Amino acid sequence: MDSIAQQIQALQAKDQRLQGFKLSTDQWTRLRGPGTDVVAAWEALRAEALAMKVWPVITGQVGQAGLLYPEHRADLTEIERHFAEARALDLAGWIQTQWQDINQADFAADAADFEAELEDELGGMGQLANLIQPNHRTCLDRDLLTQTFHAEAEILLLPVGHSWEIPAHLSYGDWNACPPTAVHLRLLEDWYLKYEADLIGLSGDVMELKIRKPVTDMDSALKLARVQYAFCPDIVEQGVMSIENLASSLIDSTIWYFWWD
Repeated sequence: MDSIAQQIQALQAKDQRLQGFKLSTDQWTRLRGPGTDVVAAWEALRAEALAMKVWPVITGQVGQAGLLYPEHRADLTEIERHFAEARALDLAGWIQTQWQDINQADFAADAADFEAELEDELGGMGQLANLIQPNHRTCLDRDLLTQTFHAEAEILLLPVGHSWEIPAHLSYGDWNACPPTAVHLRLLEDWYLKYEADLIGLSGDVMELKIRKPVTDMDSALKLARVQYAFCPDIVEQGVMSIENLASSLIDSTIWYFWWD
């Protein structure tokens, strides 16, 4: 049994929030338990993460992680390469390039079409208004459409000191609109320093962050929303439909949600 598993077993023995979860050790070390309890279990693990140098991340329904787990776990050379690329990255330049690549005219036309579809199919923009509220709830513990909790959800445990390091161990990103691993590393570290943002959930196409210092004013929210749009255009273009709406939704939100098509 590896050292991570031993630490988790010791923690399970003293914290009842973890006692309904089964430990699995194969290529990956994971805990599996009821979706209703997985966020509380994550909080228990998060409280010990810095001391154990083991970080938890909710990966969703058991067996549905999809693209999250690479065929081969990243080795030390790959992990070091990701960190080196992150250190060398001109993050401001990358964000500017993303903005230049966004066709605002096409986006405006798509937004108008999407609003018309909502009017016809969902009874108007009242449905969109629900997306422009502060968010305090994760989605990887439940079915996104029915909001029913998963019977069994999974927590992946990785030997890292901070949650923003996790994408390096999974070589996460660099497919479709999802940014390269180095971008994830730089932005997650930046958001940890500014907003105490922890990576709470990660699946093949979804990322969720737990925010302990949320933005509280519109000016700050707009600056953040512009960066988030560059990082994940789909949350606007297939979500809240404008930077202003995204900014409004970020004020006081303790969970940030990203999704790539």
